[in-house]
Amino acid sequence: MSRPTLADEIARRLWVEAGAPGPADLGRHLVLVPTAQAGRLLRDALGRLAERESRPLVPPQILTPEDYADRSLEGLPVASALDSLAALAAVLLASRPGDFPALFPQFPRLGSHDQALACAEPLLALRSGLGENGLDCAGVLARLPGEHPERARWQDLARLETLFRANLARHRLTDRQDARARLLLRTEPVLPCAHLWLAAVPDPQPLLLEHFRKLDPAPRLQVVTLGENSPGHFDAWGVPLPDLWTTRAPAWADFAAQTHLLATPAEAAPWFLARASGEKPSPAHLTIGLLSPDLLPPLREALAKLGTGLHEPGGRPFSRHWTGQLLALVADLAEDPAFRLLPRLLAFPAVAAWAAENIPGFNLSHTLEGLDDIAQKHLPDTLGDALELGGWETAENQGGPPPRKETQAAVAFLRLIAAWRSQLLSGPPAPRLAAWFAGLARHLPAGSDPFLEKAGETLALELQHLPELAERHGLEDAADQIRLLLRGLARVTLAGPSEPAAVSALGWLELLWDDAPHLILAGLNEGLVPASPGPDPFLPDSLRTLLGLRNRASRHARDTALLDALLRRRAGTGRVDCLILQTAANGDPLRPSRLLLQGAGAELPGRVLQLFREPAPSAPEPAWQAGWKLSPTLAAVKPEPRVSVTDFKGYLDCPFRFYLRKHLGMQPFDAAKGELDARDFGDLLHFVFEQFGRDAEAARMGGADEILAWTEHRLRQRVRHVYGETLPLSVLVQQEAAVNRLQGFARHQAALREEGWEIMGVERSFADTLTKPWQLEGWEIRGRFDRLDRHPDGRWRVIDYKTADRAETPAQAHWSRPRANDPWPAEYARGERLNDKGKQIPFVWTNLQLPLYVELLTASGLPAEKVSAAYFNLPKALADAGVAEFSELSAGLRESAMHCARGVLADLAARRFWPPREKPAFDDFKVMLSPGPARVVEAAGLDFAAR
Repeated sequence: MSRPTLADEIARRLWVEAGAPGPADLGRHLVLVPTAQAGRLLRDALGRLAERESRPLVPPQILTPEDYADRSLEGLPVASALDSLAALAAVLLASRPGDFPALFPQFPRLGSHDQALACAEPLLALRSGLGENGLDCAGVLARLPGEHPERARWQDLARLETLFRANLARHRLTDRQDARARLLLRTEPVLPCAHLWLAAVPDPQPLLLEHFRKLDPAPRLQVVTLGENSPGHFDAWGVPLPDLWTTRAPAWADFAAQTHLLATPAEAAPWFLARASGEKPSPAHLTIGLLSPDLLPPLREALAKLGTGLHEPGGRPFSRHWTGQLLALVADLAEDPAFRLLPRLLAFPAVAAWAAENIPGFNLSHTLEGLDDIAQKHLPDTLGDALELGGWETAENQGGPPPRKETQAAVAFLRLIAAWRSQLLSGPPAPRLAAWFAGLARHLPAGSDPFLEKAGETLALELQHLPELAERHGLEDAADQIRLLLRGLARVTLAGPSEPAAVSALGWLELLWDDAPHLILAGLNEGLVPASPGPDPFLPDSLRTLLGLRNRASRHARDTALLDALLRRRAGTGRVDCLILQTAANGDPLRPSRLLLQGAGAELPGRVLQLFREPAPSAPEPAWQAGWKLSPTLAAVKPEPRVSVTDFKGYLDCPFRFYLRKHLGMQPFDAAKGELDARDFGDLLHFVFEQFGRDAEAARMGGADEILAWTEHRLRQRVRHVYGETLPLSVLVQQEAAVNRLQGFARHQAALREEGWEIMGVERSFADTLTKPWQLEGWEIRGRFDRLDRHPDGRWRVIDYKTADRAETPAQAHWSRPRANDPWPAEYARGERLNDKGKQIPFVWTNLQLPLYVELLTASGLPAEKVSAAYFNLPKALADAGVAEFSELSAGLRESAMHCARGVLADLAARRFWPPREKPAFDDFKVMLSPGPARVVEAAGLDFAAR
């Protein structure tokens, strides 16, 4: 038969105190329990006992020590946690360098109210810690020896504390710590009680014990210690004695069998599944003590595979719920309407539903695509920038083609957010936020969010108090008010719904009250048990001991006693398994808890070997294979026989990637784009060159200075037009880099004019040049010249502008050496040419742009011997700028290029897009196709036909 639970044992002892017959009157009994969950379990145990005995029950007062202390403050003008935080932040904001030299040797530059709040929080936490023993900063100063090295700093803290109290007093408020200490040090009880029970409360606050010592009349004290088998190891209040418990060995039944070393948190799942043997765990038989949060995901995963869940009675922090995350985003938007924040709003389903309610014809996909498009094209910093630039884009299409539906959708959303933000900032934000969040909640399907109701109630309650709080502390800025609210909500936990079929994950201090025969302590590592508070800049452990506060020794003793009790309660009737991690989820090394070695005696060497052994080698991972494969279809290939002159380069580089780009419309996307990419930069300069060539007067300019002035003016106009009047720093820098390229253009353009070259056309399409579409092998070849020049001697030269960082000759851009054992490019792309020494060397075509330009001009009636092609290089280095002619392009090579073009067109007609090239020159799909297209693509139907 299993042992009664701790709650049942205490309930039975209370029942005996009630006597008989008649109702069980425990109304003058005050029972202090360590946690709220322990209180719920004790109430349930008393209820079951009363039902079993068929006697009416007058229940005792069951409270945690914190709740009991707070009862002393009811009805008093005590500052809330947020009142205190705002009051101290105000004092810090009003202070000046030199006010607190020992506390702030380098005075913090508090540029915002939120920064002052962040500075105030640890100072209030310090006061809270001192409140354990009824102390304040002045009290610490009084106890410090005169020669103490930190005395000057505590003097500053005491002076800051005085200013803080004075600020609260102006609002007729008293600090909570001060009020609590004053009331608990009186001789009257907070609550009337004749019997005081300390029910397994291992570390009550020293101030609370002092309070009970001074009560007059003193209540009868009943103490339930953690270890009923070790009465001499606890003081009169049930507190474990450090001198005894910090060396005593916990009551292990079989240490080697009860402790399990895991190399990583991920190993917890297979460990658990192996021991469960496929059986669904019952919450009546298993409880998990969740000591390390790193073990929550793998254990939840393992339980899900067995058909059950993991219930956390402690609930979920408000900051992890979507309402808390959205409220933080709203605070950011209230302070700074940065454009990058706007798409994140639509990640919340409730916000997307709200937008759909307010925007006719709202389409989430179109809106997100439009926002991405505005971000990529215009790089807006703020909501205002995006509205200006997105609105310009839709407006400039008036009278022409209709604007893209995606852009229209994005602009409609931007206008909705701008109007909503303006309304939010037009007055106190609390009522508007309350109404907005209440409306958002109505858009979610019923039952879709188990925490929604509690989150809504919590937020609504806090928003009710926010206007009064803001007025009291002079917080006029909406963002400051919301950020203050967020700091208060950061301490709030949302209780989740009960899950009777799920295994419970309890906290360390609640485990003794649980009755499941099998207990798993998940994460028995140093720093977790015993818990480590970490380095404290104000209260090191030596000072805590001097001040009579709870310290490392008391925490060590408490945790040893608790572990010992957990082991003893299941000895013979249950089991305790301890999971010890060697590394954390982030890869940091971890140490086993010191409690695992404590008091080991002769077993110590064996335990050290067990706990500090090298991690067992993991089972070899199976050969990598894709979880699913991309299954392209040739049905996506457009049947129209049209191709652009630049498509040849893409196909020659890799036919499969050409298929993805050309026929599936795939392209790389930089969600965090904050500056012009290479294409944007090139388009900006090409626009200026086009305008220069179209302006007859400008095109005839012969002086480098006047060419530079003209092009620079057009460049700056274009930048403002596309990116707005207020330019991001990145765009300003790139604008100046573009001006630098224009210097190279101006110098060499002036030289071309001096040589006699005249611009005859810019951005002229192939069809305009021939006065009809250019046909090749039944395909229409489309394209545009950047520029076409004519010389008085009858020569013609087609020019392509190149704005890459480094200059490149046409020869370098159009062919390369063949790679050994590379089946691609196809045979039609291969040829031989003469090198500088007159020797024939093999090459492969990688680009056909300039040869096709020459072929088109010849087809238009120009003599072949009078036509040439060139690059106008405008790289980063001005010395490398200039016109590089494709002098190597002989008649034979032009014919070779046309042979290659016909081969590409034949492959396109046959829809040949496989196999891919293993190492293309340009790979926009490197991440998607890693570790190789053949391993992640189901290529049936894309295979090459026999050539």
